[in-house]
Amino acid sequence: MNRLLPLLAPALAVEFVLADPGHTITGAAALAAARAFGVALLVLLAALGAGSAVLAATSRPTLERAVGPFAALAIGIAIQGALLGIFAVIGRFSVMTAGFAVLASAAGWAARPPLRLPRVPTLPVLVGVLLLAPALFDVLAPSTDTDELSYQLAMPKRLVEGGQMLGGFLHPEGSRPMPVHLVFGALYGLGGEGAVRAWCLGVAVTLVLGVRALAEERFGEGQGRSEEHTSELQSQFRISY
Repeated sequence: MNRLLPLLAPALAVEFVLADPGHTITGAAALAAARAFGVALLVLLAALGAGSAVLAATSRPTLERAVGPFAALAIGIAIQGALLGIFAVIGRFSVMTAGFAVLASAAGWAARPPLRLPRVPTLPVLVGVLLLAPALFDVLAPSTDTDELSYQLAMPKRLVEGGQMLGGFLHPEGSRPMPVHLVFGALYGLGGEGAVRAWCLGVAVTLVLGVRALAEERFGEGQGRSEEHTSELQSQFRISY
């Protein structure tokens, strides 16, 4: 009986969602969710293709390492931000140009980079899916957070509506958005605010897998779990940051 108790809460949560007492699961909501997650996945895959092509041409050994896909994704996101930044500077930021930037970055896959995806064990993935399940509902829920409403989602919305840098180069806030905010603008225009949140969730999962890959590369497969190894990894990340 004690072994079944940890499964009781998730089972009740799943039953509650399937029962849908508030009748919130509609066809329109399902389509919005599919659009949000689909756009986020396409943008991430496009960034991975662009970064992989760059690493294949400039530093192939890095791409072939266990952390290669994560480095490629970071480079690809920067490339997407740079492309979108050009359109924002010349006043041509729109859904069409956002789609063009995503497709242009996806062209990196045409180079057929030798990307080696990390091997992920089944049990940690299942545990992670269970723990991150509530975040899926947060992705699709209406925005209520002050930071989201006033900055994190407001900037992408204003970029899409205005089609250019916000307020000119002398504007005290938002005139020089980081590349990630420009990517947020593309996500917002193509998939709505749900796509922005889904993209952030995908990046968060990627970071977790990246830390695991870095630990195994540094200490060996299945290692990096001891207190000594964890402290060393934390020191490395602090220095990098």
